[in-house]
Amino acid sequence: MSRMYLSALLAWTGRTDAAIREARHAIDLVPESALLAYICGNTFYWSRRLPEAREQLDRALALDPGALFVHWWRPSVLAALGEGEEAVKVVEDALRLSTRPVFLLGAVARGYGAVGRIDEAKALIDEMLRRRQSEYVAPIHIADAYVAMGDRTRACDFFEQALADRNAALAWVPNTPFYDVIRNEPRFAAVMKHVRP
Repeated sequence: MSRMYLSALLAWTGRTDAAIREARHAIDLVPESALLAYICGNTFYWSRRLPEAREQLDRALALDPGALFVHWWRPSVLAALGEGEEAVKVVEDALRLSTRPVFLLGAVARGYGAVGRIDEAKALIDEMLRRRQSEYVAPIHIADAYVAMGDRTRACDFFEQALADRNAALAWVPNTPFYDVIRNEPRFAAVMKHVRP
């Protein structure tokens, strides 16, 4: 397990070749682990090796169909491979089988935004905003939906809130391909100066 976390850390810091070596070694040691397949898939995703990322994330779901954590970034991999509608279907299915955790609401909203289903994305954003009245909702989940919709201003509002909240999920943003579309936005770049490894 420690090799897999090392893999994730290496990918996070941009050392992708070393990250992939560690990920593959961990998978060889424990091939039946859905969690390791998920982390390996994310390592490939952060390394921008999308077909391999999809293969590992698909394998994670085959090993554990109820692994909701796999649905956080798997839709982004599918969308980047040109399969946006499939990405939305997959994460909608996961949401129906769950108690509507916020991270899945964010993933579905992100998927809707990516395929132009803006009204549905906004409805989920509204749900997340309502839930903020009674529970902690990480601003990054809302920011992600706005990134997918192409609304840089609102996305940056929530990235700045995530920074103010010291939201740990920001740590994965610098090397995640999903955010490439907003990297040249000055407000986003200013937030990233505080979270780069």
